[in-house]
Amino acid sequence: QGTGSGFIVSSDGYILTNNHVVAGADRVMVRLYDKREFTAKVVGSDPATDVAVIKIDARDLPAVSLGNSDSTRVGEWVLAIGNPLGEAFTFTVTAGIVSAKGRLLNGLQQSRYAIQDFIQTDAAINPGNSGGPLVNVRGDVIGINAAIASETGFYSGYGFAIPINLAHTVMEQLIKTGHVERAVMGVAIREVQPEDADAVGLKEISGVVVNSYTGDDSPAKRAGIQPGDVIVALDGQPVSNVPQLQQTVGFKRPGDAVEVTVLRQGGVRKTYTVRLARAPLGDEEVASKAGAGKGEVAPKEEALGVSVQPLTADDQQDPRFRSVVQAGGGLVVTDVSPDGPAFQRLAAVDDPGGPDVIVKVNGAPTRNRAEFREALAKVRRGDIVTLQVLSPDNSSATGWTGRVVRLRAR
Repeated sequence: QGTGSGFIVSSDGYILTNNHVVAGADRVMVRLYDKREFTAKVVGSDPATDVAVIKIDARDLPAVSLGNSDSTRVGEWVLAIGNPLGEAFTFTVTAGIVSAKGRLLNGLQQSRYAIQDFIQTDAAINPGNSGGPLVNVRGDVIGINAAIASETGFYSGYGFAIPINLAHTVMEQLIKTGHVERAVMGVAIREVQPEDADAVGLKEISGVVVNSYTGDDSPAKRAGIQPGDVIVALDGQPVSNVPQLQQTVGFKRPGDAVEVTVLRQGGVRKTYTVRLARAPLGDEEVASKAGAGKGEVAPKEEALGVSVQPLTADDQQDPRFRSVVQAGGGLVVTDVSPDGPAFQRLAAVDDPGGPDVIVKVNGAPTRNRAEFREALAKVRRGDIVTLQVLSPDNSSATGWTGRVVRLRAR
């Protein structure tokens, strides 16, 4: 048995909460402030945004006023309402400010395909607060309390809420159909790093990097978009970051055509027409993250501060590496220098999430050390080196996910 929070959004009993509050529950009970209890029906839930809608059989209920999270500003006062730490502290209110917006929280997503755009607050949020409202000083709901950043599992300074504008869009679809239908371009994406901006001629750190395709039938692949491209605009509107692109694409309709503008290595600007596909339930553009690692000692390629080795005979028989071999092979990262450009960007053999496998350097395949060194021989100090990497990913059908890592050679 677990407890969580929620809030009434309509007088006839619709309630917003978190997906993780109701996921896997055999029965959902709702207790109102006046101590009445109801058995609730789960109308629908969306793991990608951690939003769920439940309903109780009641009439003339007081409902909250939904605000506009887009207009919420950092520094505004907010209140978090919920039931922290179980039955002893029901209907607790804590106060704080909006500390930041647009937060991405790797490790807190329930799905490989999570849409993240959290509001960060220092209002105290604890286990049990999940699903409760974050309100502004006018009493308008601007978010759904969803997560905390803590090593102990309890409040230690910051909590995170799902913006109500995102939650409201999801809620409308859940009430109408019981699920959320999303469109996809079929790419794994990440935020732009300074090295990416330099490589494609961006004057500011903005846009979204295409790491890889999510399948051979990727709409982006068919249109001509390539791994390493930086998406800077969609239908003529600037793209700033991963959450913005995920939401803009995700809430379009499958079959819609969008104009995607990218910058490519060397500053080449291209626009492609991409016809969006229907995502399997729970899927949208995949937000990727980088890993870090440190491993056994081996000769290092000093330009990047990494040691690599070809796949051994044992590796080639290892089921984990089967898809890597089928894709043409690559070089396993065995060590990463803590003072090198690859530190915290590549994962080595003894990293819990490693090892990474480098398959291309600046577009050239790297099936052995000779090819790797040949590619790096053309690199001068200060140049941007573009690596295409396979990283272990248990949620992928192949066990790996592709990503693009750009490093400045030393």
